[in-house]
Amino acid sequence: MLTREELLAAPFRFEDVTTPRGVVRVRTMSAAARERFEAAMAGERKADLESIRAQWVSVCCCDEAGSPLFGQDDVPALALLDYSIIAPLFTAALRLNGMGENAVEEAEKN
Repeated sequence: MLTREELLAAPFRFEDVTTPRGVVRVRTMSAAARERFEAAMAGERKADLESIRAQWVSVCCCDEAGSPLFGQDDVPALALLDYSIIAPLFTAALRLNGMGENAVEEAEKN
């Protein structure tokens, strides 16, 4: 049985993803970030669906210590990156966070 301290110190799961520009670490999102995403998917904030891939990348990419590489202010710049860079990061973020391959596309249709 985990202690309180062990649970609170549990590391995020991660995967090192190869992109055309190099390797980037992608991790699972925090519970708070996941709740914001689910609220957007539920239609509470339709504007949050814009640049959804860039938003996922901004939340899930981290450095070797697990600290986020990007903030919300970086989303517009990430959205302008070559899709071949964003796509593998987004796919890894979905997989690590237990989302189906077509989850975002299905939510956008609704």
